Amino acid sequence: MSYEHLDICRKSYSGDIYSEQSFNRSSIESCHLMNLQFNDCTFDRSSLLCIYATGCTFSRCQFINVDLLSCNFTNCTFLDCDFSLANISDNTFSKGKFENVDFRGATIRENDFLGLIMMHISFRGSTMCLNAFRQVTVFDSEFGNCTEDYNIADKCSFVRSILNVESLGTMYGVSFSVLDEPTLLLLGEPQNIENLQVFSELVYEGFLQAKQFVQAFVFELNTSRRSLTESTEFLCEQMKKAALNGEYIPSDQLTFLFNIFKDLYRKQRLAFLAVNQILECAKEIVNQLPPDERIYEKFVLFYNHIGLLHQSLARDFAALPDWEELTQDRPIIVHFHFEHKPEYMLVSFLEACHQYVFDCQPKTLPRLLSEASGSYVAVVQLTVYTLVAFRLCTYLLAGSVKELVKLRASLTMLKRKRLPKEYCLQVVKPDSEITIPRAIAALLSGLLKKAVPDIFSNVPIKDFGEDNLIEMAENIDESTAE
Repeated sequence: MSYEHLDICRKSYSGDIYSEQSFNRSSIESCHLMNLQFNDCTFDRSSLLCIYATGCTFSRCQFINVDLLSCNFTNCTFLDCDFSLANISDNTFSKGKFENVDFRGATIRENDFLGLIMMHISFRGSTMCLNAFRQVTVFDSEFGNCTEDYNIADKCSFVRSILNVESLGTMYGVSFSVLDEPTLLLLGEPQNIENLQVFSELVYEGFLQAKQFVQAFVFELNTSRRSLTESTEFLCEQMKKAALNGEYIPSDQLTFLFNIFKDLYRKQRLAFLAVNQILECAKEIVNQLPPDERIYEKFVLFYNHIGLLHQSLARDFAALPDWEELTQDRPIIVHFHFEHKPEYMLVSFLEACHQYVFDCQPKTLPRLLSEASGSYVAVVQLTVYTLVAFRLCTYLLAGSVKELVKLRASLTMLKRKRLPKEYCLQVVKPDSEITIPRAIAALLSGLLKKAVPDIFSNVPIKDFGEDNLIEMAENIDESTAE
């Protein structure tokens, strides 16, 4: 049966089965589909706009040259379907399944693929840009031989799948750890990876030689080659050089960078120093570019977007009590409980934090009293100011909001005569307006003007972030207290 050239708007359908029917060249807009089955149906050259589908199954259906725009598919299954040459943009596919689906030659842009299973999928010849894949498991699929730029893969896994080598720098979140028996293509040819480290270096050098600074930045993040602050510093240097020399910077690259920083913020891993670096970089570019320059407006928009993230991070300082209320730099005993033993010496890192924040050595140097294996527990004697410096540096360098909240708690409780044995606070955003205490604001402002010490370049900051630092228990060292 043929339903071609239909014009359907704002309708709801539930529980129906459609078999061997043609919906070609139709316009279907703002419709709600619930538990429908489509078997051997065609939607070629149709426009599907703002469709809300839940629990639907599409088996052996054709969507060739279809416009699929701003739709939401929840718990839907696509089996043996053909999306060749389709325009797929601004859609959300969540908690469903794609199996034996062909996206050859399709344009796939700014979609969210959430909690999906993908099996035997082909993206050959397609163009994928600014999509987000989150908690997607991919089996025996082809992401190679396509144009794949500026996508995010968050907690995804790729099993026996084909990817372009460039994906290591064009898809944030793709690292060798999420690739299981992959086939990596370079110029369409499978690569023989005998030594992973050597191969990784060759890929990275390729990005640098091609002056692909965004891809190099993403590769560094994907492979943990450097800390976020170091990688961001490199990115800023290259971006300023390119923008101020009149080189073309695609707006999609700036959108991609903002998406990465937004993703880091969402995961509470956005280092304040890093976002401050990229904000100052964008500001400098905007101030130096002529307003009639082609990329001027792109950087103004980018600056505004990053500014929103910067403001959101600044809100985290809103509830901190005034630093001047802490008058005694008392000695305390701190029990650090780590999931894994930090690669860098804890006491040296604590000392470096104090030096960075206060421009002087601690009046009492941190001292390791005892340590225990298993996970890793270190008992350290240090001072109140050293503890605060550690909290602040961990936040600035690793973006751990938990550390900032604990700093807030520390500043409150360290004024007491006696600390509780343990404390643990949930992350809570202040509801009030941004009112950063004067002394804290001055301290933060001073830190942002400083160069990051060389010692931090050698410290794996993730070792001191919330993923590894499980808990801290603090007690006054009465034997050494004044």
